[in-house]
Amino acid sequence: MRISGFQIIDTYGCKNFKAGNFTALRVKGTNGSGKSSILRALGYLFNGGTDPSVIRKGAEQSIVAMDLDDGTKIVKTTRPKRARKGGDITGYVADLEITQADGTPRPAPQSYINELGSALAVDPSTLLRIDTSTVPGRHALAVELMKLVPISFAPEEIIRAASYLSSADVPRDTPDAIALVQQPDGAWGLDEIKKAATWATEQRRREGQTKQDTHGAINRLTKALPENVIGDIFDRSKALKDGPAHDAAMQKALVDAECFRREVEKAISDAKLEVEKEHGTQNAAATTAWSSAVAAVNADIDAKIKALEAERTERNTAARDERDKAKTAAQTAADLATAGIDAEATPELTKAIEAVAQAKDAITACARAATLREEIEVQLSTHRAASWKYDQLSEVLQRLEALRLEKLQHLPVAGLVVEDGMPYLDGIEWSNVNTARKVEAVLQICSLQTGKLPLILWDDAEHGDSETRKAIERGLTDAGYQLIEAAVSDDCGLTIEVVE
Repeated sequence: MRISGFQIIDTYGCKNFKAGNFTALRVKGTNGSGKSSILRALGYLFNGGTDPSVIRKGAEQSIVAMDLDDGTKIVKTTRPKRARKGGDITGYVADLEITQADGTPRPAPQSYINELGSALAVDPSTLLRIDTSTVPGRHALAVELMKLVPISFAPEEIIRAASYLSSADVPRDTPDAIALVQQPDGAWGLDEIKKAATWATEQRRREGQTKQDTHGAINRLTKALPENVIGDIFDRSKALKDGPAHDAAMQKALVDAECFRREVEKAISDAKLEVEKEHGTQNAAATTAWSSAVAAVNADIDAKIKALEAERTERNTAARDERDKAKTAAQTAADLATAGIDAEATPELTKAIEAVAQAKDAITACARAATLREEIEVQLSTHRAASWKYDQLSEVLQRLEALRLEKLQHLPVAGLVVEDGMPYLDGIEWSNVNTARKVEAVLQICSLQTGKLPLILWDDAEHGDSETRKAIERGLTDAGYQLIEAAVSDDCGLTIEVVE
């Protein structure tokens, strides 16, 4: 399918331009003469939509018309919309009419235009004008190539690359997490793949920070553990797990606790007799206080034994109960002093008080160690999960990069690949490829951008050397394209040249 003629009226800076059947046209003129307006007007016809700025200043409406060699006529008219004739403008409308060869209107005109393709797609000289003698220039060329060469990734490819196992604790064969902001609902291009990699990188950064934070916390908590944790009860139970060994240790702890109670009771009894001998009936109030203290100590020891029995099924409960017992014993000692009992006068009581103080320190150390170990376990669990996810996301990033590189090494242009941001043609760096081969590759890229209508619009065609321009013109026309190029000229007015 080809263009047999077109006409542009009051569109952009073009008042009235008409061209008949052609293969290649070169529109020349000074800046502001309207040469680029011709290309923009044709592009407006193909791109769809409504743009009020296309109407030339002072004109009532814009018309872009095109005839195809199969008898189809296309007319796009852009005009103001008014509430009533002669009234204020309320908006603008673009009427697209397509008439078939038999005179009937074609249904869904915009869809038909879309099938023809965009005439603005490629400036053929863009890739040839880039200076690739430097590394930045070669990178710039690679960027332009990626804009022009269609690369797509199927949804199943993307999901497969971005999937990972979310938990190391539950082995499974099927991935259950995807490192994507949202799952693809269609094919993606390079930009979407780059965004996916950026998102996965950010997720991995957060997991890496969690790894680092929990590792530091574990080290700090470990250093804070008491060096010497005293107390037979804690020593026997702290490292034991549920089972027969744990039950035996707890039984031994109960026996030790009972012996400890008897020792304390005997020391208190001996102290009481000593006090009664020394103070007699004059210290009745002290005796009453002493009896209360004894009852309190007995009650606390009973509570401690019951707590130790509960320790059979709950770890670390013994440590907390021992701490309560130590506090009560310390209070008992204070009550004795308040009652006027001289602790130094009773060696047995002194030993009992010292034992209580030691037990208190031991229980405090045990409780602190138990709390620290619980915190360490929490940090270890978080650290393990973060490490697992960090490694999984690293694999996702590797797969996404491998998928991207695989596409770049199999571009839909013969001999063209991009490796490490550098373009190669037939295995040779782009800057070392001869002009004829470059032009051939550029023409292949042009063919990827056009639809059913093989039309190329080339603005600023005056750039570059004449040999390259002629090679592009010849290559496009030989490949069956129709070409309209605009070039700046010192000649006054607007001129049309037919390219031979």
